[in-house]
Amino acid sequence: MTECIKGVRTAFRRITVVGAAFCSIAAVSCGIFRVKETSINKRYLPEGYQITSPVSVCGCNTDFTVMLYSRGFAQGDAVYAEITGISGIPVSVELTFNGRTIPSSQRKWGFRSFFCVPPEMDEGITAAVVKCKMADHESSLEIPFSVGSGQFKVDTSALDLGPYSDYVSKNSPELQACIDRCSEKKKTAFAEMINDRFSSNLAHPRDMHYITSEFYSKRVIAQYRIENGKRVHLKDDIKIHWGTDFRGAEGTPVYAMATGHVALSGLMYYEGNMIILDHGNGIFTYYMHMSGRKVKEGDDVIAGEKIGVVGSTGMATGPHLHVSLLMNKEHADPLSLLCLPIRD
Repeated sequence: MTECIKGVRTAFRRITVVGAAFCSIAAVSCGIFRVKETSINKRYLPEGYQITSPVSVCGCNTDFTVMLYSRGFAQGDAVYAEITGISGIPVSVELTFNGRTIPSSQRKWGFRSFFCVPPEMDEGITAAVVKCKMADHESSLEIPFSVGSGQFKVDTSALDLGPYSDYVSKNSPELQACIDRCSEKKKTAFAEMINDRFSSNLAHPRDMHYITSEFYSKRVIAQYRIENGKRVHLKDDIKIHWGTDFRGAEGTPVYAMATGHVALSGLMYYEGNMIILDHGNGIFTYYMHMSGRKVKEGDDVIAGEKIGVVGSTGMATGPHLHVSLLMNKEHADPLSLLCLPIRD
């Protein structure tokens, strides 16, 4: 379980991950995030924040080997897959999980894929299946693993979101047109499909680690209607939080969690200043409620690069950063990405 270190705000430190071993090395300035070294699996983390070694599951047959890595294979966890040792020249490699075909990308050493355990998936035994087609035959391998509980929280205090909690009053035509335009921009960004952009480097999105609302927590949202200029409270609504909220003072930095392409950078109605990073093969991270954006659509960014600053724009009750991880149309805990031993 990731430890929440309250009140820590210091410089990022850099650690290098080789396989599943983690070691601390020299600290770097909070303002330096462009990495020039070529050693694999650097992590840029706030001081005091700890990540654990990933759990691994292995499967093999006479044609190839599959390694799966995850923080714990729990509900909401990201999973990294490597397919290696392929006998002969592969024509195609296909990984399927939970009824979805997961894109794979070829590297010098084999193939890699990224997917997640959906947060609503039942606990118990499941399996990923890899099919490899060679010139003269096909080979299939099932890799079973156990899905654990995500231990998701329920926040019982009702959030009053001001005008966003008014679920009865009709939007003006101008406001509805704005909401529709924002929805179309997000839809277009998430429909983008580019090749795998991940590098082995990953970064925490903030320079301090203080979670104010956890991934997939159930949140109570206050609802009301306006009568004679006054609020009349209605039954509270329950909503799922599809990301992780981090505390941050107005104007403090926001960093790209992984190398990618800026699919959207703009001011949205609900999300405020929002950035969507496309990491390829259907993997996105997105960042919301910022007071400023430092990148524009079409830019390429690297892990740890400053992309914006914390704010309270859009549907927000105060300054904070919301970060989400979307993997092949399924949401995952963004922090579960940080322990994966991604190989270039």
